[in-house]
Amino acid sequence: MAEAAPARRARVAAEIAASMVALVQRAGFREDFDPFTGAGYGSHDFSWTGALLVDLLCRQAAGARRPVGRVGLCGSLAGSGRL
Repeated sequence: MAEAAPARRARVAAEIAASMVALVQRAGFREDFDPFTGAGYGSHDFSWTGALLVDLLCRQAAGARRPVGRVGLCGSLAGSGRL
C-alpha cells in the first residue's frame, strides 16, 4: 500500500530537519553545504544558517507544523519555560 501524502510529507520534513541539524553539528554554521558530502563552505558563523536552525528547533520543541510566531526567540514560546 502506498504511503499517504500527509504521512509522506511529515516523513520527508523530518528527514530534512535531521539532515540540517547533522550538517550544523558536523560543519558548523556555514554559508553553504555541499549537497553530496555535507562539507561546509563559505563564511563561518553564518547567521542565516543559525536562524534556520533556531526556527527548526523551535518548531520541533513546539510540535508545530506551521510558523511558531514572530515575537522574540521562538515566538510566543520565549520565556514561557516550555523550551
